[in-house]
Amino acid sequence: MNAATLSWRDWEGDPQVLAALLAAALLYHLHPRVRATRRHRLWFWSGLAAVALAMLSPLEAGARLLLWLHMVQHLVLVLVAGPLLAASLPAPFLGWLTRRPVLGPVLWVLWNPWASTGLYNLVILGWHLPALYNWVLRSELAHLLQHASFLGSAVVFWGVLLSPAPRNPTRGQRLVMVGVSAVLQFVPAFVLSVADRVLYAPYLEVPRLWGWSALDDQRWAGVLMWVGMNLAYALTALWVIWPWLGPGAVRGTESE
Repeated sequence: MNAATLSWRDWEGDPQVLAALLAAALLYHLHPRVRATRRHRLWFWSGLAAVALAMLSPLEAGARLLLWLHMVQHLVLVLVAGPLLAASLPAPFLGWLTRRPVLGPVLWVLWNPWASTGLYNLVILGWHLPALYNWVLRSELAHLLQHASFLGSAVVFWGVLLSPAPRNPTRGQRLVMVGVSAVLQFVPAFVLSVADRVLYAPYLEVPRLWGWSALDDQRWAGVLMWVGMNLAYALTALWVIWPWLGPGAVRGTESE
């Protein structure tokens, strides 16, 4: 099988992705209810840039050839773009969305610690099943659906963690959200990193990029998922418990 090549110039111009990014930018800046501050706008544009990096950069071309590049793409969507876009949503706008006739009830159900954590992990675990992942690698529609569901569920999950509205989870609930996600997502990462056969058959059919064998590629994808997810959740857990570790917490303990 012939070797493949990948260049930093191999940017994509997917019209569906470009249209979605443009629509999101226009909606965010022109919708009268958003009322974003400068900080919110910074987070929004950073999140949109992360989506563009994942979906339009050479990562997209490389993801068709190497699973570990596909994994990097997914990590950017759920661990970078998702939190940034979630943080960009002003609390009053979220509250307004929950009062909409159609979207409101759905958002109200999902925007709580348990539903958001369940949805987020179901999406990630489900798409890593061989049958679904093989479908993604053979269907452009499935590929777009996978990425849209990764990003959407990540925005809901991180939105509940980061935002005080429309429901404000306790510090303990946030720790449970992070801990459950770390444990559940360890499973596909571990399976990919130790499997002795290639689980996603389409990667056996493509030209090999940079001399990677399909099995080594799969194992490194599992390692990247393992390290990336655990690092993100460890930092998030530290952020959640930091007020308990700060000077105020120490003074409160000493005064008891």
